[in-house]
Amino acid sequence: MGLAGKRPPTGTNGRADERADDESTPTTMGARDGSSTARPHRTEHGSVRVAAELESVAIGRRWLQAKLQDGGVGQSAIADLLQSLSEALTNAILHGDGLHVTVEYAVMDGTIEVSVTNGIRDGTTGPRRRGPVGPDAESGRGLDLVEAFSDQWGIARISGNQIRVWFRVTWATEVTES
Repeated sequence: MGLAGKRPPTGTNGRADERADDESTPTTMGARDGSSTARPHRTEHGSVRVAAELESVAIGRRWLQAKLQDGGVGQSAIADLLQSLSEALTNAILHGDGLHVTVEYAVMDGTIEVSVTNGIRDGTTGPRRRGPVGPDAESGRGLDLVEAFSDQWGIARISGNQIRVWFRVTWATEVTES
């Protein structure tokens, strides 16, 4: 179980399985700002495995951005997801163990979930929040930023030596009146 509560399965299978389901039936709901929006019914998912090198942060961001833009996700939601991905992927690369990191995404009824899975060193507990950091500190804010840019997030140990950091953003498209 993740730190933020129960996490439903994303439906990804760990491979670069890329598919989209275009069946959509919008439902009306309130947006974060209180305006009327339509939340599309859409399901798709995919994953990519990147090298555990800092250059892979840009690769992961470009991959996720292309997947979400192709599916019509709003720019605000994409920006929030990309910021959270940058933080989670950087942390996985800097503090994880292994040669690769896996990034997965799933779009489910107007919610987008992204996860970053990596190995951890023996004897470590995985990612954790450090508490308040000073204004001049160059690190220590990653998970705080993930929390700030997502609607929900959490950390789950998925096997003896693997950790998954996941985060979700709810997105909607503007309803235009005819």
